[in-house]
Amino acid sequence: MGARQISLCLLALVLALAGCGRDPEPSRESVEVVRLGCLVPASGPLAEAGAVFREALAARVLAANREGPGGRRLELVVADQESLQSAVRELAGAQVVAVVGAFGAQAAEAAAGLLAARRIPLVFPVSGLTRLQEPTQRWVFPVRPTYTRDGRALAGYAISRLGAKHLAVIYEESDLGREGLAGIKAVVAERQGIGLTAVGIKPGQSGFGDAVRQVKETGPQAVIIYTSFVPATLIARELSRQRVEGRRLTSYFNLDPLGLELAGEAWNGMIMLRWLPEIYTVDERVQECLRGVPGVERHPSYALMGFLAGEILDGALRRVVGEVTDSRMRDALESLGFLPTAVGCTVGYSADGHRGITAVEVVRVNNGIYQTLENEWPLWVP
Repeated sequence: MGARQISLCLLALVLALAGCGRDPEPSRESVEVVRLGCLVPASGPLAEAGAVFREALAARVLAANREGPGGRRLELVVADQESLQSAVRELAGAQVVAVVGAFGAQAAEAAAGLLAARRIPLVFPVSGLTRLQEPTQRWVFPVRPTYTRDGRALAGYAISRLGAKHLAVIYEESDLGREGLAGIKAVVAERQGIGLTAVGIKPGQSGFGDAVRQVKETGPQAVIIYTSFVPATLIARELSRQRVEGRRLTSYFNLDPLGLELAGEAWNGMIMLRWLPEIYTVDERVQECLRGVPGVERHPSYALMGFLAGEILDGALRRVVGEVTDSRMRDALESLGFLPTAVGCTVGYSADGHRGITAVEVVRVNNGIYQTLENEWPLWVP
């Protein structure tokens, strides 16, 4: 199904969704149609999450059409990221003024390049790849914390709040792990008298006894697990089996309720960062808007991400004077400064930097409950 066909289906969904606004849509004769693109996977392991993201974005678009200032009507054009070059051509042909999405590091990085060549802003690439944010790319507006910033925040918390003098890191030898390790190393280099042991594991590796033994020999006060989710749970189990002392920390992308199921008691006490709130804690109007989104119960974080993407686009559109173009949209995004959102987090954009999320919550797993340790732990530290 092409981008234009999906667009027609989605517009029917947008008009059918209820509970996100009050006022009737302006008449077609009096409005400027503003098209927004959305890149999501239509197949594969992220397809269901992508659909939730897309429909939550659609719900926020409906809210913008019903509640925003008159004179404009927003439309979504959705494309499958699997055939990325073709999808970008179709989105450009539809004259979208910005594109949201692109799931995963490879798709996000490729989409950023293709869209920048056409001078179309990419907002909310669904990846923490540091190269999308540092150095600043004028046409890319990330939201999620980068892996490097995440690593910095974890190391800073372990040293400043937990009093760790020696850190150990078990990291995945991939973009994800190497970037997280780079952030950890940067913080250690800035501090006096802090030791660091780093042990790498291969993507797809299943046995972690040797890696944990290397860590245990150094006697760390804190162990940071910087791997994807399933290896992180297995490493946590191995740390417990070998009775490795020291507090345990891991990245925000491992904040998953299945952690306790896969790691058992070894997941208890794990400290991690949370950049999105739990859905039941957000403003009631946001919950009402997302209530009709299929799959929201299974993928609440992706629903919040889609809604947040719509918040950012709506905030920028309200700053555009005159006809909305891709260049004016980029300038409006850079003029947002620090934008508080209904989801409860703040994003930061300026001509000097496209920071996205500026602070995170630090939480600890306590018998299956995420206990808040810090409400506003800064991602953007010197």
